[in-house]
Amino acid sequence: MSGDGQTRVRPVRRVLWRSGLALLAVTLALLVLVGVATLYLTSSAGERLVKQLALKHANAQLAGRLDFEKLELATDRVVLENLKLFDPEGQLVAEVRRVELDLDVSMLSPSNVHIESAKVLEPRLYLASDERGLNLSRAVEPRAPPSDALATGEPPNVRVQLDAFELASGHVDFRSEGRWTAESLNARGNALWVGRTGELSAALRLDGRMTAPASAPLSVSAEIAGRADALSAKLAAALAQAKLSAQAETKGTGARWLGAAARRRAGARAQLAAARRHLCERDAVERR
Repeated sequence: MSGDGQTRVRPVRRVLWRSGLALLAVTLALLVLVGVATLYLTSSAGERLVKQLALKHANAQLAGRLDFEKLELATDRVVLENLKLFDPEGQLVAEVRRVELDLDVSMLSPSNVHIESAKVLEPRLYLASDERGLNLSRAVEPRAPPSDALATGEPPNVRVQLDAFELASGHVDFRSEGRWTAESLNARGNALWVGRTGELSAALRLDGRMTAPASAPLSVSAEIAGRADALSAKLAAALAQAKLSAQAETKGTGARWLGAAARRRAGARAQLAAARRHLCERDAVERR
């Protein structure tokens, strides 16, 4: 190779070398920033900042109010303690002693959330229904109605997978015309939702004990699978000697599915009312 050729090659090699060093320096700087950000966010000061931002965002969206006392962050784990949800009038609707989320960070992205396990410990619901509706619904409804663009836009490109759900030591108190109370509730389940295609699959098994209007064992199992326009669901429930089972399939929009469920509601209410009468009669006999 001539002297002129070697002269031309050396600047090219020098440029490539310097470019490589620059890219390496940028990569290392980004890794350092990510490491520092992770260390900060998992520190006490970082956890306080995330808590403030999370509550500010949530309470800007909800008609009710959400609060929690403690937040613990790790690279693959989130822990919340002493959560409380209030309705728009400031009345307590729900509280949870502890929530634990274990995440698959290798699959985590804005469009993909993979939760390996979710544990909800000692949740307590204080439900009430009156002319305004169910207090829980009023607490979590949007503070402002969604815009037309959001309501008629494309489905979100989000995939949420929950491998294992566990609920322990739950309590539900529901007041309407009468009062129903269930305690010692334990549940297990899993779920998958794909926003773009509308794919949905979920399974849940719940066991506990009804304590009002009378004491009796309670169990519920439910499964749902399909897409938004074609869903199939199975439900089985048992309360004392009363049993309820239902299976439904639908094709069409979600509104048609809700209509199909509404048509079955009257029969379910009749069976539950019969179960309640049976429990009250049995409880009255046992007290004599």
